Amino acid sequence: MSSEKKEKIVIVGYGWVGQANALALVKMGYPVWFYDKAENPTIHYTDESETYLEIKRANSIAEVDTSGTWFIVCVGDRVSEEGEQDITLIKSATDALKGIQGSVILRSTVLPQKLHELAFDLYMPEFLHEKNAVDECLNPFYFVLGTKGNNSLPVFAKEWEQRAYKVFRGTPEEASHIKYLSNIWNSIRIAFVNEMGDSIGNPKTKDDVKKIEQILDFVFERKSYLRYGQAFDGHCLPKDTRAYIGASQKDGKNVDLLVGAYTSNEHHKKIQESLKTLPKVFSFWEHDKIERTLLGLLWYKINEVPFIQNTRKDSRFVIDAISRIIPDRSIERVGEIWEEKAQENALYYSNIGTKSAAQVTEDELRRTGVVDYERLVLRDPTIEDLIKSSTPRKVLDFGSGVGRMTEYFTDDFDVVHGVDISKTMIEGAKKRVPKATFSVFDGQVLPYEPEDFDLIFSYQVLQYAPSVSDVERYLKEFYRILKQGGVAKLQLRGGRGFKKWEWLYGVAFMPETAVALAEKDGFTVLDHQVEGIKNVWLTLRK
Repeated sequence: MSSEKKEKIVIVGYGWVGQANALALVKMGYPVWFYDKAENPTIHYTDESETYLEIKRANSIAEVDTSGTWFIVCVGDRVSEEGEQDITLIKSATDALKGIQGSVILRSTVLPQKLHELAFDLYMPEFLHEKNAVDECLNPFYFVLGTKGNNSLPVFAKEWEQRAYKVFRGTPEEASHIKYLSNIWNSIRIAFVNEMGDSIGNPKTKDDVKKIEQILDFVFERKSYLRYGQAFDGHCLPKDTRAYIGASQKDGKNVDLLVGAYTSNEHHKKIQESLKTLPKVFSFWEHDKIERTLLGLLWYKINEVPFIQNTRKDSRFVIDAISRIIPDRSIERVGEIWEEKAQENALYYSNIGTKSAAQVTEDELRRTGVVDYERLVLRDPTIEDLIKSSTPRKVLDFGSGVGRMTEYFTDDFDVVHGVDISKTMIEGAKKRVPKATFSVFDGQVLPYEPEDFDLIFSYQVLQYAPSVSDVERYLKEFYRILKQGGVAKLQLRGGRGFKKWEWLYGVAFMPETAVALAEKDGFTVLDHQVEGIKNVWLTLRK
């Protein structure tokens, strides 16, 4: 650790926000303590068990106080049904820190009107989604800083600022307004979409909900916070909306729109009680998807240049001739290759497209996993119907790697299994996702009984199958272990793909060929789509 990175950090308040900050800072290389009045705080991030071991408990709030210590206050507020914010616990923490040698960063959510009651040096409100909070601490979407003067910034905060997608510096009151603006904007969007949905129809069945979604999704494209579903709830949105309304009304401000959104949300809760199948709000920051879209557009523009097109075409006959004389790779050899890659860097080879490449961290891997799960699973209407069904649901993640996406299936499915051809990948998956069951796959026969699964999902796996016969064998296995009426969503390689002598090689399909192969094995093809120029998606029903 460099000399700069010797700042001691004490997290005051060890709920989910405090724990996310502590875990992130340990991962960044800082010594971290926590102080909490609870004797045994609930552990919120069970998959971070090893990192928790590096966080030490302080027996008193000032036990490790030095001039280089930073105290990060993450104590929660309380808000009455009438909208009165109670910051008693936060004030108790900041009062206890008066007179220390170190400095205080406030991360608690506090109304602009109440900040003057608290003693702190910097105000740095958090913008975290609970499930992905550790990663979002490491790589903030918003870095919002409120200062009272020329306060110096700790090294770890400078790192957060450098990693952030957007940065704001201002007064503590301005920082607080941004915090509330962000949360209340989410509340308004959820309430508006749900109110529109309720006005479009009177949903009583899953089919009614689906008809409403078709209308709303045409405009809102199923983006985060813009899906018809459950009312906003949880730790933050209801209380923060009430608090801001209450404080603004006390100041004589017009907040009729905010009042309407909150009232509408309460009304929607009554509809939600009678319709148990409404999906829950699923949220994330979307800038990674924007970056991928821009890169994809650039690739297409480059390939529209006539010179590039002609050069690629002229080289094809040579490549095809060489490929014809190279024998097909065996599935056993494929297994050996992937085991070698897994031993080299299992996190990277679980998702080769990760932005940080071989330097990918556990937190970045989880972030890409949740984004892909939202995009490929939760936004798929066929899979969504499975999730909404009241019967127990069982899913197989075929080619799970270290469980990058398997982790999120455990939120929506009763029984989750994953298989992979690499033993090292499966060992990693078992540690990362204890709620799922993982097995090593020999590339031949899946270790399951007939008619065992409701859903089989495969992403970034079948592209590496070396021959058509291998893909056909997998399709037969999928058909065997799927229940009658079960669904398989599979990604195959499309286009010309990699060369046969490259380790990434896998057989490629034209869409019509892939459809014909699936139908030959008994499936009904519900949907097939070409994604970019490299992939073909099949949605199949037994």
